[in-house]
Amino acid sequence: MRTTTDDVLSEVLVETDRELLNIPIGQIKVYANQPRQEFDEEELNGLADSIEEVGQRTAITVRPINDGQFNYELVDGERRLRACQMRGKPTILALVEKIDSEGEQFMRSVVANFCRAAHTPLETAEALQRILEWICQKNPEIPKREALEKAAKACGRSYSWATQNLGLLNLCPEVRELMKEKKIPRQIGVALTSLKPEHQISFAHYIIKKGLDFKPALNYIRIHTEKVHLAGKGRQRRGNKNYDYFRMFVQRFGRDLEMMSGMFQAKKKELFTHRSASEINELVMLVSAQTDYLKEIQSILKKVIIEKENTEKAIAWAQSCHEAKSPVATGSIVQAPVAKEATA
Repeated sequence: MRTTTDDVLSEVLVETDRELLNIPIGQIKVYANQPRQEFDEEELNGLADSIEEVGQRTAITVRPINDGQFNYELVDGERRLRACQMRGKPTILALVEKIDSEGEQFMRSVVANFCRAAHTPLETAEALQRILEWICQKNPEIPKREALEKAAKACGRSYSWATQNLGLLNLCPEVRELMKEKKIPRQIGVALTSLKPEHQISFAHYIIKKGLDFKPALNYIRIHTEKVHLAGKGRQRRGNKNYDYFRMFVQRFGRDLEMMSGMFQAKKKELFTHRSASEINELVMLVSAQTDYLKEIQSILKKVIIEKENTEKAIAWAQSCHEAKSPVATGSIVQAPVAKEATA
């Protein structure tokens, strides 16, 4: 069953009272912290023309305030508000909601906006980071992965989409600026996060200079990442080269899977128009088989993590006992801490 915006809000936000009103535009304060910071002038003009021609079809959302100058603050709908201002509209149709905290206001703004005109990649990353911080603040005991899954769900997206977008915050400032200038697209930006900051800017400038599209840019990053990564290990780490290859394979697999997922979502009707049910069922079986392999790898990795954690805790415990001259030194038996079994 498809998750709706209301389903998400019911999980992460409190219930609010609502009232639909025509409000003077001059009484509405723009929300300074809303995730969208860039507005395309041509798109705004098109929206303004549409509102002029057929009227405002969707209400904006505001919350009541009393700061001495404004009576309401915008929660969702700044593009519609700006479009109405461009055409000199005196009032605007608005849904008034009582929202108690700035955190809830930000969440509502994000949930509403991610379903409409695209945010820039960095706006998306920064918004996700704020959602994640708010969720963790509300529930300090929540595991980071679960918090990120909730943040992704609030945006109607997958966990892998969220992790890759958050990764953009690890780009150096120069590359972020290139993304803001739309010289580096999102997919290449995600690929650049696999590099150390000192390599990101030189790779980005090379990709721009050569005019590389996504696939050749990704190949360039892969080849040079492997060279740099393996060269930096030195002879003493040669025994771990299989780990290096495995790690790079997982990174490549994740990027390729995201690219294919995007194509699938955009062209699924075209893909299956002339295919029979048996052909599609064969694909389902293939996907299921690959999923089984991934689950098996994940299960092995979790067991390795537990073993490593138990070893590290045992070493730390033994060291602390030795330093404190604990009962171990006199022959008493104390149970070392053991990590719990991870859940799949």
